[in-house]
Amino acid sequence: MDNLIPTGLSLLSACLKKAGHDTKLFDTTFYKTVERTGDDARIETLQVKSTNLQEYGLKEKKTDMSEDFKNMIDEYKPDLIGLSIVETTQEIGLKLLNSIKDLDIPKIVGGIQVTMAPEYIISQDCVDMICVGEGEGAFVELANCLDKNEDYSHIKNLWIKKNGEIIKNPKRPLID
Repeated sequence: MDNLIPTGLSLLSACLKKAGHDTKLFDTTFYKTVERTGDDARIETLQVKSTNLQEYGLKEKKTDMSEDFKNMIDEYKPDLIGLSIVETTQEIGLKLLNSIKDLDIPKIVGGIQVTMAPEYIISQDCVDMICVGEGEGAFVELANCLDKNEDYSHIKNLWIKKNGEIIKNPKRPLID
């Protein structure tokens, strides 16, 4: 129930679509996962005005987030699952990936939390690879390799688990 616009995910989706890939977003925004949200804190400190979201047709989802996530994957049948996390969403994101860790679908995690704590995130059993730094180029290159059934262990910005090892590729230049 933190209503922040996920601009990074929107950008990655647009990059993938521009390269001819289909994307689907599982939005966790309207699941209440904690009693006091960031929005609640911003209201209390007078950073934002209290808003009744139901007036805008938005309401809390009462279903189980992990089950909804698994059902979407069963229906959509993705070739790649990407997760973007910040520190406050790390626990939720890893919980979702753990709920599907036995599926034979590559799982990549990116976002500022990965860039800040890459060793911790790549050590998680449910994570196959991470993107350290900007993902616009790396994510599209990864999707292209998967489409062509090509090796992707060389892609810059990606750390990849392979044969019990972690391949830590160098970073590409920043995007202007």
